[in-house]
Amino acid sequence: MENALRSPTDVHFPVNRVLVVLLALNFLLRLWVVARPLEYLDGLTIPDDTYLSLTLARNISRGLGPSYAGEPTNGFQPLSVFLMVPVFLAVPNSLSFPVHAATALSAIFDTLTLLLLCRIAARHIRSSFTLPAVALAWILNPAGIRTATNGMETSMACFFLTWGLWILEVNYMSAGATGSRRASLALGAVIGLGMLARIDVVLFGAVAVATMLAAGRTDLRKTCREAIVVIVTAFLLYIPWLLYSFSFTGDLYPVSGRAVRFMSLATVDFSPTFRNWYSLILRAGLNAVATTNNAVLLAGGAALGALLVATRGSVRNGREKFLWLAPASAHAILLFAAYTLYIFGPWFFERYLFPTTIVLFLILAALVDSLVTMFKRQSHTLYAITAVAALVVTLDLVDPDFKSLLFRSDTTSMGYMNAGIWARRTFAPGTVIGSAQSGALGYFADSLTVINLDGVVSSSCYEALLRFRCLSFLRERRVQYVIGWYSNFQYLEHQSEGMTKSDLHELRKIDGLTSWGYNWYFAKVAY
Repeated sequence: MENALRSPTDVHFPVNRVLVVLLALNFLLRLWVVARPLEYLDGLTIPDDTYLSLTLARNISRGLGPSYAGEPTNGFQPLSVFLMVPVFLAVPNSLSFPVHAATALSAIFDTLTLLLLCRIAARHIRSSFTLPAVALAWILNPAGIRTATNGMETSMACFFLTWGLWILEVNYMSAGATGSRRASLALGAVIGLGMLARIDVVLFGAVAVATMLAAGRTDLRKTCREAIVVIVTAFLLYIPWLLYSFSFTGDLYPVSGRAVRFMSLATVDFSPTFRNWYSLILRAGLNAVATTNNAVLLAGGAALGALLVATRGSVRNGREKFLWLAPASAHAILLFAAYTLYIFGPWFFERYLFPTTIVLFLILAALVDSLVTMFKRQSHTLYAITAVAALVVTLDLVDPDFKSLLFRSDTTSMGYMNAGIWARRTFAPGTVIGSAQSGALGYFADSLTVINLDGVVSSSCYEALLRFRCLSFLRERRVQYVIGWYSNFQYLEHQSEGMTKSDLHELRKIDGLTSWGYNWYFAKVAY
């Protein structure tokens, strides 16, 4: 790594020490959030799906296999879940330590991602001042901090995506690079591990193969052989999970993806049009990307504007100069299209679409470097870099989320943990409860039997929702009480033909229990 950030025009800048400082700042800032008490962290960064994953990891550690409430499931991303199994084996009776361990693991992967991003960008920038300034946009980004401390699979997926981009960059995108069998094996392994982290990394696999074929046109036969090596290696790593999943569930396709798409389309009664659905979902996707990358987009826009003014709108050599961004850009476009046109789940878009931050970071680095290297005098370069850094830092620090992540101590109006604790204290051990938001309930109320009612980890529930027989499912599973937001009850009623208020009666609001302004309710199932 001696020359990882060394610039051809400014070789005396102490870039290696700066890189270490940047990476340390990135990790320590996230560690600050991770180390906060769970009652604070719960409402800051932890989605209900984190508790679902942790419950599955705990069940595996107990010898129950990948199951939820006794039902085998493949509705989870395997790498993050299996990495947490040793934690539960080591501390089987702790509720808080596994959450902190999962969030710390996310922070580590996020920091490694920043390292790889800096290495990639350093191959194309000429000023050593660019990366320290641009890296702040990653380090201080509130949405990035929240994603890097949510205990989910997103940071792992971003790491493998960036590692794959690095392998492409060094072995296939560089001048004179011809690839190798070793590089193909490495790329296939990274893609395979990435798919285990999050299945949508398969989209990057398609981009990687296309990039190899485009870069190796002069010896297409050799390139095709290397592409086959990538594909075979990736699937050899992924196939054991498919076999493991099939042996438990009899299914290869994750039920979680089907359930999320189904829930999304239920909001328009399964009759989507451009006007009532696709226009709204596209807008939601764009809004998620914009709000997640507020500082990056504004700083990049300012740099682009200044660059166009300085060059009087000239874009000569622009295509060649930014061609290295093509693989990351293609992946971001495919990812955005997949979630906004097919998978859906707009309530998860900040997490689903976060990998688009990778290409936006690289674009920002390219734009800023193009701007600052235009100046002949170093003092002018420093002024420009200082302006970019000041803009990035200001935009992130004035974001209310930044202060909240570090200092907010609200323990009652946010998060899911309180619902699980309330259920544990309210119902007798062995009581069967159902919820469309069952993660924290199952994790914290371990003495109860918690049935998942949105289908993301229950194929039998998904089939019942699909056939509008949710009420029958509740009775078949002997559910005694249903807990959730009012919208959850509306969804269950919508997916149950003939359900009346008497079937879920005694609907009551749970006093003092809210999550992001939504009240919690519970009702008794009639038999």
